[in-house]
Parts: sequence; C-alpha cells; structure tokens
Amino acid sequence: MQQTGLLKDVLARLSVNDMTQMTGLIGREVEMGSPETGLIAGGTGAWAWSLPHSAAAIRGEVVDRSGRVIATAALDPTATSGRFSWDGKTADGNAAAPGAYTLRLTATDATGNSLPAIVHGVGTVTEILAGPGGALQLGVGGLTIPATALVRVSA
Repeated sequence: MQQTGLLKDVLARLSVNDMTQMTGLIGREVEMGSPETGLIAGGTGAWAWSLPHSAAAIRGEVVDRSGRVIATAALDPTATSGRFSWDGKTADGNAAAPGAYTLRLTATDATGNSLPAIVHGVGTVTEILAGPGGALQLGVGGLTIPATALVRVSA
C-alpha cells in the first residue's frame, strides 16, 4: 500500500514537472500533425503544406467539420511546400464561425495525375492542460490537441 501511494505521488510530481516545462510553449507557434486548425472569433487560420514535387495546379479548400467548403484558393504550383493563411472569412466575405477547419489540397501534375499532399495545421499555443490520464494537451486556436501531435515548434 505504501509503495502504491509513493508511486502515485511520484507520478503526480512528474506530471506537474512536465506541465511546468510545457508552459514554455505558450505564445509560440506550433505545427500539428493534422490538417485541422482552429479559428477563434475574428481570427485567422494557417496551415503548412508540402508536395513530393512541383505541380501543374494546386487548389486549396478550407472545409468545416461538417464537410462544407468555406473558402477556396489557388496556390503557387511551382512550390513544393509553403504556407496557406486564411483570413477567417467565407467565400461570400462573412466571418466564419469559430471552430475547427481543415485545409484540403488538390494537386495535379502536368498529366493530370493527383499528387499526395501533406498538410499540417498551424497555430499559437494559448494554454497547457492535463487531459485524460494526465496526458498533456495544448490549447491552440480554440482547439485542444495532444502534446504528442506536435511536429514543429517555432522560436
């Protein structure tokens, strides 16, 4: 019984230590291993993307969680990677509702073949949370993501 209590105490201290260390991410831009990003009221959305080689055409669609296309854009087909920033407005110029949005890229080469695109959501960390089982999570653009989903942190 004493060992179990001691183990729980050690694990709790480690969790607090991990959370304290993660506070250094607050205010920093992160790239997440998902094509989803969060939009807060009056905010913008951003994604990083990459292709295996340049394309003949690249079309980006901002999609809400229900699958509805909110906005579209043509991207530079000569680039093999880049960033897409969305002003948070729908195609008709109105502000989109706060929530989660995905960037869906359709890229084709000169012969019309589809190119696989990698898309990661980008945002600024606003909070650190202890999730289920003590797993650390990050508040980013109104979304809560597991800390394990990070693929890049900017200085």
